[in-house]
Amino acid sequence: MRLVHSPHLLAIASPTADLLQFAREALWLAQERDLTLTLAVRRVGKLWARVTGSDQADDVEAFAARWNITLVPWRTPSDVDTIIDGWTARQPKAVM
Repeated sequence: MRLVHSPHLLAIASPTADLLQFAREALWLAQERDLTLTLAVRRVGKLWARVTGSDQADDVEAFAARWNITLVPWRTPSDVDTIIDGWTARQPKAVM
């Protein structure tokens, strides 16, 4: 995980029909507010991803690399709690 110390937007995403579209909208919002984007993406198992059609991790990773977005993976609600607990050191200017 890359740490970015400039003001940032934290976007927490769970698997959706179009995770890449969520990432695009989060980037647009971050750019509109002159913030860097930190995208927390829920990871699911490969079998579940195939069954549900929600395996978009490669697309999102390529998109993040292209636009210098920090990706933070999460699997369980306790992972999200850890992300939120980290706000004391690096509080986002906006949350999506």
